[in-house]
Amino acid sequence: MDLSIRVDDQGNVIEPEAVADKPAVKVNPYLSTDQADAQAQSFVDPELQVKGRTARASALKFVEPGSMVKLGEKVREKAAKRLVEGFDSGRNKHAYKKAVIADVDADAGAPKAPERRAEDGKPLYVIEFQEEPNIEWWDAEYLPKQLARVQQNYHKKVIRAKGAGGFSALPPLPPELESAGNLYEHLKLEHCKTRAYVQHPVGVRPPAGEEETPQALPMFLTKKERKRIRRQNRAEREGEKQD
Repeated sequence: MDLSIRVDDQGNVIEPEAVADKPAVKVNPYLSTDQADAQAQSFVDPELQVKGRTARASALKFVEPGSMVKLGEKVREKAAKRLVEGFDSGRNKHAYKKAVIADVDADAGAPKAPERRAEDGKPLYVIEFQEEPNIEWWDAEYLPKQLARVQQNYHKKVIRAKGAGGFSALPPLPPELESAGNLYEHLKLEHCKTRAYVQHPVGVRPPAGEEETPQALPMFLTKKERKRIRRQNRAEREGEKQD
């Protein structure tokens, strides 16, 4: 006899109840691999050398005497070379001499040493500064036509003279420019050729009209004050009538 069979009072066999299955835990397949990789990775690399955070007391470092003077000389020498070679010449690259190259003596077969040398043996670069021009080239566009033409020709001669013999061989000032005096007094906007191609905005009045002096707002008076003022005005008018 099977003891696992259950019957009721009437002798009917009771069917066993089905056991409910335990729900399985849902796992995101896309996140499972990332979590496994993250756990597999190590957060500490033994090969890395971590410096201590404790600040060490550093010794005082004093500037050696003459170091700033040498630095200034190097900066000035570098600037002088750039000026001589025409990189920072200002208005034009022909305003300064080219780098000095020692002349070669055909008989001796050795280059002549420059007259002046620095302490380290390098040749000194001599920079000649240009005098103030009679007018700048960007202002010459506003001169009258005749003066502008004379100034342009004179400017070309000055450039050729600088390239040939330096500032000592500058050509004399033309008589037209000498008689004109200060060229800046002859500058006018109408003489510029490109003036017609530039859009000059026209002044427009504001839509609200010209600004006027703001008027003070009238003072608010109470009913009693207005009544008193009317009474005073009436009394003044009656007094004028009696007079």
